[in-house]
Amino acid sequence: MAVQDRRELSVPMHMVVYRTDDGEAGYYQAEDLEHAVEFVEHLLNDEMISDSLIYRMEEVPIEIRSYYRVELGRPKPPAIEPIRVPPSETSVLGPPTWAMDERSGEAEIAAAGRRLGLFGTG
Repeated sequence: MAVQDRRELSVPMHMVVYRTDDGEAGYYQAEDLEHAVEFVEHLLNDEMISDSLIYRMEEVPIEIRSYYRVELGRPKPPAIEPIRVPPSETSVLGPPTWAMDERSGEAEIAAAGRRLGLFGTG
C-alpha cells in the first residue's frame, strides 16, 4: 500500500518492538495488525524470542515551512593612519585653565581663548 493510499484511508501502521537474546532492541514495521501478529508468531516459533510488544502508530500531521533570516555583516572600520606632526609644530601650552563667566554662565578656556557653552559646545 502506497504512502498516499495509506493517508487517504487512514490505516494505522503497526510496530513490533522486541528484545533479542543478546539484549539488543529490534523493530519491525508491519502494514497492518495481522502482519504484526504473524511476525510475533515468527519470533516465538522460529527465533525463540518471547519478549515482544505491538504498537499501533498514527501519523501526526505536521507542516514544514521554510524560514530565512538575513543578517547584516558589520563593515570593517577603515584603517586610520596616525598623523605625524613634526616636532617644530608642536605646542607646549600646558593644561587648560577653566574660568566661569558670571554674566553669561559660560565656561571659558583661558589657554585656548575659546568660549564653551553650558554643555561644552561653542
